[in-house]
Amino acid sequence: MSNGITLAKLSLFFQICGVYSIIRYSDHENFEEQFREDIKKQDNFIIVNYWRQYYINEKDYIHKSGHFALIAGFDQKTDYVLILDPNATRFPHHWLPLKHLFEHV
Repeated sequence: MSNGITLAKLSLFFQICGVYSIIRYSDHENFEEQFREDIKKQDNFIIVNYWRQYYINEKDYIHKSGHFALIAGFDQKTDYVLILDPNATRFPHHWLPLKHLFEHV
């Protein structure tokens, strides 16, 4: 990472503010199971370090960046996760299959 805040520093910020936080580093084997457990808890907020890559036509350029995004919902029937992108004017909030979320964090 060349700029921005790390996940560890974000966690420290929450702790300084009196908010308990846990950093989870998951492997593919336990990611979905752990996510399902965490999302069920009423007092949990899930923030993911979300990777975004997209093509910019005007510049013939692939933009690659990561940022934090809040998980706002989970549909158990479809297995889709609602991601609230912090830059909603540029990237609307969107639903993403849970199996694909692991590839973006």
